[in-house]
Amino acid sequence: MTQQVIITRAEPGATETAARLAALGYEALKMPALEIREQKTDQQPPAHEIAYIFTSANGVRAVQSANWPLDKQAICVGPATLQAAEGAGFPQCWNADGNADDVFDLIATVFEPATAPEFWHVANEAAAGDLARRLKDIGFRVAFLPLYRTEPVLWSQVKLVWDQIVSPEATLLIHSAKGAASAAAWLENWGGTTDKMKLVGVSERAIAPLQSFSFQKTSYAARPNEAELIETLQTTLNKSVS
Repeated sequence: MTQQVIITRAEPGATETAARLAALGYEALKMPALEIREQKTDQQPPAHEIAYIFTSANGVRAVQSANWPLDKQAICVGPATLQAAEGAGFPQCWNADGNADDVFDLIATVFEPATAPEFWHVANEAAAGDLARRLKDIGFRVAFLPLYRTEPVLWSQVKLVWDQIVSPEATLLIHSAKGAASAAAWLENWGGTTDKMKLVGVSERAIAPLQSFSFQKTSYAARPNEAELIETLQTTLNKSVS
């Protein structure tokens, strides 16, 4: 029987993940738990040299939408973001291959504060400029640019599809803690049981909002990126076959 995987990632990433899972033989059900809303700005990069920091591929798309120059260095949180930056045409891209802590370590290791460009962290407003503050504390010039925000998708928006299509043995695939919090609200409103469902997350932190629910099996990727997440999903579902 084809195994159903509920993809809670926001679009357009949900479609990308669904295509990967369909190619692997899963029944990929797109149910984004978050909606991305761009935030318009009249701000333009300064005349002096800058480098972008991207902790999500959504940041790359936001820079493209803002028509900011792409002939800059791009510091990317992981492989998916790196792929998006390279596809957008950034000439030099760095891959931190992890999370915001790994981005911090990469910049601190590769660059010197006195000679480094000014870094522009383009991110979700929920990031609150934490990475920028840490880099400023060790002498780098950094600006935090929240060019987009995410909003939870309400239960009322997914109830009809969930009630009609979702299998009681489905696997819930989680890409972020904020998405997990939205999915947790769905489960609370649903009233069904999760004891036959499986939970697979991109990291331990990402699935924390769902810890109060009892799943048949819970697992998370060793590294917080899409490739590791899908590998963990495959391992989890294969091990769950009796």
